[in-house]
Amino acid sequence: MLYAAAVAAYISPDKLAALEREADDGLLALYKPFRHAVDKDERLISYLLMREREAAAIRLIMAGKENGFDRDTMLERLRELYGR
Repeated sequence: MLYAAAVAAYISPDKLAALEREADDGLLALYKPFRHAVDKDERLISYLLMREREAAAIRLIMAGKENGFDRDTMLERLRELYGR
């Protein structure tokens, strides 16, 4: 998926947001298995990554509501979270 998003962004610059989203979701996929690991150092990285994502999601939603964006536009910009 990441490769396809990179090619699409190369062809059409308006697809750059989709490439960023795919790259971020790929990073989460690397650390998702360590979410419940008790004795792994990667758990801290996973935790910090999720806190950063949650804060970014809140900022995106608040800015979107303040500027009158519709729900679909905001949903396509949101990154994947653990609960989604």
